[in-house]
Amino acid sequence: MNLVAPFWKNADRDPSRPALIVGRRQVSYDMLRGVADRVATRLDERGLVRGDRVTCSSRNVLVYVTTILASARLGAFRRRFAL
Repeated sequence: MNLVAPFWKNADRDPSRPALIVGRRQVSYDMLRGVADRVATRLDERGLVRGDRVTCSSRNVLVYVTTILASARLGAFRRRFAL
């Protein structure tokens, strides 16, 4: 099972439900999936392929989470990562 598979399952089940809460901001599964899909498209356009490694150094939780989801979408996500 992919580490982010539960996210996609929850996004399909209840897209309007909050997926991420950062301070007072709530981001729905649908919105987060949309952002992750756009990031995945950009990474794909730049040549990212399954097995590539992706790094993200960001204090912005939304950027970090969408990078993980987008990388997983393209098969470039590995289970070893630090929070």
